[in-house]
Amino acid sequence: MARLPEYQGKHLLSAAGVSVPRGEVVRDPAAARDAAARLGGPVVLKAQAAPTGRASQGVIRFAADPNEAAVAAADI
Repeated sequence: MARLPEYQGKHLLSAAGVSVPRGEVVRDPAAARDAAARLGGPVVLKAQAAPTGRASQGVIRFAADPNEAAVAAADI
């Protein structure tokens, strides 16, 4: 199995007709809050890192709302 960055994998899946979740790239907690508000509902924040091992490194966080997204982004 190929180890692709998430954005490349999403692009390939989308091009093949597979539905992929919307997402945005952010660089700070305020931008994470704004993106979470635009996306609506619960969100997942992930650091740009190698696809394997992110969960064990603690760089994947779940947030129920935009304020939690800002806190999670600050932790990452």
